[in-house]
Amino acid sequence: MLFATITGPTFSQAIEQIQQALPYADGLELRLDLFATLDIQSILSHCSLPTIFTLRKKEQGGQFTGTEKERLDALEKLLSLEPSYCDIEYDVDAAALVKKFPKTTFICSYHNFEKTPQDLLSIYNMMQRPHFTHYKIATHAKTTLDALRMLHFSKQYKDLSGLCMGEQGHITRILGPIINNLINYACLEEQSNPLGQLSLQTLVQIYNYRSLNQHTALYALLGDPVSKSIGPLFHNRLFKEQQHNAVYVKLRLQKHELASFFSLQRAMPFQGFSVTTPLKEAILPYLDSVEEEIGAINTITTHSGIKKGINTDGPGALIALEEKSGAVRNKRIIIIGAGGSSKAIAFEAIRRGAHVTILNRTAQRAITLAKQLGCKGGGLDALPTDYDILINATTVGMCDDNIPIPTDAIQNHTVIMDIVYREKKTSLICEATKKKCLTIEGKEMFIQQALMQQKAWQPAYAS
Repeated sequence: MLFATITGPTFSQAIEQIQQALPYADGLELRLDLFATLDIQSILSHCSLPTIFTLRKKEQGGQFTGTEKERLDALEKLLSLEPSYCDIEYDVDAAALVKKFPKTTFICSYHNFEKTPQDLLSIYNMMQRPHFTHYKIATHAKTTLDALRMLHFSKQYKDLSGLCMGEQGHITRILGPIINNLINYACLEEQSNPLGQLSLQTLVQIYNYRSLNQHTALYALLGDPVSKSIGPLFHNRLFKEQQHNAVYVKLRLQKHELASFFSLQRAMPFQGFSVTTPLKEAILPYLDSVEEEIGAINTITTHSGIKKGINTDGPGALIALEEKSGAVRNKRIIIIGAGGSSKAIAFEAIRRGAHVTILNRTAQRAITLAKQLGCKGGGLDALPTDYDILINATTVGMCDDNIPIPTDAIQNHTVIMDIVYREKKTSLICEATKKKCLTIEGKEMFIQQALMQQKAWQPAYAS
């Protein structure tokens, strides 16, 4: 069940939040320790959904200012209103309350706002009480691996809801229906939520939360940074339109985490991955096969447990480029950057007959890559002026307004492509537009390569 967290603090604010939540939520969690008053009878008259009463003490992340005795006395009075659920901390002796209010289901909860402990089983065992029917463990996820550990653990126990706080814990909120969590929580405004909850609208509208179940196939973007990726918007919309029981999420992952990730991911129904910086080359040893010997991949398919790597970056970029500027055969192309994306784009451009030069801030990396591909390479100081097409294949401009080359290096009336995709135009595209260049934005490449990813994954989710 998906519960919206209602924080008040005033009567009018609580009512407004309830009305906002009703179209999306299965229930309402009233965070009574955040309310200005505990006289909530009139508020309950607006709650047409099941409710959870939570009166959290400070040691467990709450804001109740009275003594523990005052808190428990207040909670007992509130329970006379017969909420559907009551969330109470694991270190409270709640046996008398449970017995006195049999119409309310009590949730025994544990919170750790600093980390996700390694030994989750010990925590679960410590919480066990004969009078509780459901348990909740909520911890802070410092990494994606923490969140995966929580999902794996929670999946094993029918009476447990395992959730992680923080941005790296988002997947535990999204995938709750897949691991059969009884309860999930969502906020109304993500920007003002200190626990890192996702909003109701994000869960329902972007991640198709209502259609997720234990048979849903998982797909994910792996890399860092991933927070600005539009992958979930694109892939989940296609899954919904094509009625595929699948969901696509973002997983922030570093190179040194790959071994642990591929061990943990086996416990979840992952069927494929997108791969971005900095993993496009580092991930190769973890695959069973690679379609082309480019030395970098951006897509993984998983069929019958076999992980195959392919690259849709190069074809996707060239399709987007040629659709607007015509065939690249015999064109002079400058590619800025010497990473996995640069390698894939250069490989495809050379295959289509272009004359490619790879330039990089560290010249030796570009020279080494160029030697592998059979083209020219050098440092950014060697940037020529007689090119037809210039492609930025770095991440410069993804999270800032920086530009990968001097503005005077942008030649009038040439073709400028920036593979960085974001909501507003990058500085490179803006400067190129001023110089009457034909521009291709990263989103255009993204769409083409993502469509190719969907096609590669289709045998898995169509089966």
